[in-house]
Amino acid sequence: MENIKVIYLNVKNNKAPEFLDIPDQLESYYKLIQCRYIDIVRRKIGQRYFNIVCDDEGMLADMAKISAISDLGEIMLVGNLIICSDKVTDDGELTGLTDEEAEYIKERIQHLQTHRFRAGYYILTQCEY
Repeated sequence: MENIKVIYLNVKNNKAPEFLDIPDQLESYYKLIQCRYIDIVRRKIGQRYFNIVCDDEGMLADMAKISAISDLGEIMLVGNLIICSDKVTDDGELTGLTDEEAEYIKERIQHLQTHRFRAGYYILTQCEY
């Protein structure tokens, strides 16, 4: 089992984004996302694409915490996120971020307030389909 470098955005616990080296296995994803079912989606952040591991049922939850918005403030994703490189291995496995990609993503994460969470927390911005 190999490790991959990812940006972990823990909105459920109001944590600042972290650049982590995690095992590339489902158990790691479930533990960090803190959900029953995960999904891996490909999203554009700024002008570049990345794979994002997210809560597949997140939009159905009561009081879901927004974790990614578009430039227009549209809700794109909710719950904790694991952001990986857009590249995958020949076997279709996720790959880790470079240091430069991690910095690129961090520049697009801002501390914002929402109507329900007035104290604010870190949210990924410039996220699109």
